Amino acid sequence: MLRSVERDRWIALLLLIGLAVLLVSAVRQLGVSIPEFPTSPARPPAAQAPMPVNRIKDLFSVARVPRIGAETNLASPFYTTYFQPPPPKPPTTRKVDLTYLGHVKTAAGEKRAYVRVGETLFIGPVTSNVVADLAVAEISLRTLVLTNRAAQTNVLEFKTLKQVEVPAP
Repeated sequence: MLRSVERDRWIALLLLIGLAVLLVSAVRQLGVSIPEFPTSPARPPAAQAPMPVNRIKDLFSVARVPRIGAETNLASPFYTTYFQPPPPKPPTTRKVDLTYLGHVKTAAGEKRAYVRVGETLFIGPVTSNVVADLAVAEISLRTLVLTNRAAQTNVLEFKTLKQVEVPAP
């Protein structure tokens, strides 16, 4: 029976057209159109606002937003003072500017050195303390030798600024 359909193309074409017509009529009856909605009755009265309108601005004000990262050292479960480093120790030394300004020889033959210590002027003989524990060891025309208690020497050239580290008072 199907062999005749295979041989005769006209019958196959008619069957194909019939199937297409059936498909189109089935799709039309699926209800593709928009349904009619019933008309609504008269509008109900407007609803009352759940919140007064004058308070709406307060809802969005910046004052209501919490500050992010405010005080960090407040007591909280995420902050502790247990791991704080100890406070730094005060410095044990300080730096002093020294300038050798020359020397004077007295009538007795004793030499006195002129040294500018910061903004003040020091005048003294050998073995006198210039600043802190620095003492004059030797006075010459171009240089002044200073020593401290640890036997460290500092040589000051004539009219040359030199920073020297001395113990803090």
